[in-house]
Amino acid sequence: MEALHFKPLNNTSKEESPPFRGRLETHFFGQIAVLNACPNPDILVNNPGCFPSGDFSDWNRKDYINSVIANTITSIEMIEATINGMIERKFGRIVNITSRTTKTIVEGLGLSGAAKIGLIAFVVDISRQSIRNNVTINNLLPGSFNTNTLESFIEKRADKIGQTKEAVKAKMITKNPAGRFCEASELGDLCTFLCSVQMGYITGQNFLIDGGTYPGIF
Repeated sequence: MEALHFKPLNNTSKEESPPFRGRLETHFFGQIAVLNACPNPDILVNNPGCFPSGDFSDWNRKDYINSVIANTITSIEMIEATINGMIERKFGRIVNITSRTTKTIVEGLGLSGAAKIGLIAFVVDISRQSIRNNVTINNLLPGSFNTNTLESFIEKRADKIGQTKEAVKAKMITKNPAGRFCEASELGDLCTFLCSVQMGYITGQNFLIDGGTYPGIF
């Protein structure tokens, strides 16, 4: 089984592609580029990324709206644009890459975490409707990964508490039972597994991939 490879798209640039003739209310052009390239996919992976960390006192109404559009609405629109074709073909796999912040508190990530919870709540109902036609919808909840986003988070955290980046990173790794950060390829492996033909009986589930950091039972 081969892992997925991700190509990031600028979700706000018209330079990505000509207009898509579908119903996309937010007009985010990253969506248009994907649907122009593959209008009838059997597999859809939504990965809106992560909004910058920060303090709630710094956020305003525009920040809240933009976070909901990026982390909730755009993924819902992509599902709406593709799921009917999957149902007609009697096969479809949809995976939403959200965050562990939908299940546990991570200081400074409330803006994106709250919006990602909205996406998870939305797909719970439709995932139970679509599975009758062999179309599943599941969510991945990644923890700390070796990415530029994590490096940026560590840097901001270090500046805020007056420590070095190395000290903050070492403390985070110490708290992780796996003793390391996860690699992006490991997320790709799990995503590929959920998108396989064999996974037709699993839907509406949230899969943590955080090295055992989450302290709860459920």
